[in-house]
Amino acid sequence: MRVDVAVVGAGPAGTAFAASLALRGAKVAMFEGAGAGARRLPIGEAIDASITGLLPELDVAQAFATAGFARLPSKRVAWNGGEPSDIASLFNPFGDTWAVRRQRFDRLLSDHAVRCGVVRIDAACERAAFEANLWKLSAGPLRIESPLLIQAQGRSASLVGRSSRIRTPGDGAFAVMADVPCHGGEPQLCIERTSTGWWYGVWPIDGRCTLAFVTDPTHVPRVEGERPRWWHRQLEETRWLRSCAAGAPDRVWIRPAHGSMRAEIAGESWCCIGDAAVTYDPITGQGVAVAVAKGIALARLLASASPHCAFRRYRDEEIQQFNRYSSARAAMFGPAFSG
Repeated sequence: MRVDVAVVGAGPAGTAFAASLALRGAKVAMFEGAGAGARRLPIGEAIDASITGLLPELDVAQAFATAGFARLPSKRVAWNGGEPSDIASLFNPFGDTWAVRRQRFDRLLSDHAVRCGVVRIDAACERAAFEANLWKLSAGPLRIESPLLIQAQGRSASLVGRSSRIRTPGDGAFAVMADVPCHGGEPQLCIERTSTGWWYGVWPIDGRCTLAFVTDPTHVPRVEGERPRWWHRQLEETRWLRSCAAGAPDRVWIRPAHGSMRAEIAGESWCCIGDAAVTYDPITGQGVAVAVAKGIALARLLASASPHCAFRRYRDEEIQQFNRYSSARAAMFGPAFSG
């Protein structure tokens, strides 16, 4: 099959890019791997209110509004046992933050991309080779040919180019996450600082709460079986978040939570987007909404400039933004999160 653009990965950035470009008349194929959201952890996530300003451009605003996602009218922030500050979203021009199950949200975007004309391939891309000015991609017996390739597989993107990562100086954090029953109540988003890291919590989603402890990996037990009890002991040291959990976890997941940039973001006929290009400390809020915005932005660039110019401009902006973020973190966030 010959297409105009091949996208490998179906997270928010890749799917938003694919749908946006398809709406502009391009023929796009998207390798989804095991299926939209299938590899996502079964956890909840808060999506910034700015998402509602982006979805109309993808023509998916109505589907999002009727999907049953919960609104989070405020955010609670507490540092080192102090009194919390409740930050209301009343004056946010985009409204409330949203609490979602990422598996459901990713599936919503992926299904919409198909309605926009994207050819969805429910398989992982196994090989990519550039021959005779075309990318030749394969997944089992399936063959896709395209002059352009977009890598959107997250931090692990390694099909093309140098995939090593440049970390933000002084940032080596990992998130230890669990999804546990909660006591219910009004939907909340809470960020709380303790002596060894900081906590992120969002609840209730389907009667459960997602809690993530962001800390240095040296604090995490090496033996996997010891981690749930260790995680629960860390939760007991919080002043506010511990009251939301109605039980201890049976399992926890560990994922990188530090800022990083791919050594090579783009080439003449390929480009990385979303986490495949740059990742950020979760507290900066540059999560799903920013990934969707970047997918839309790259589609706009390709619609108005040559691929070489579009990819170069996108790469340069990603590098500049990452450098600004690294400088700001060192100056402002470093002292708050150190030791």
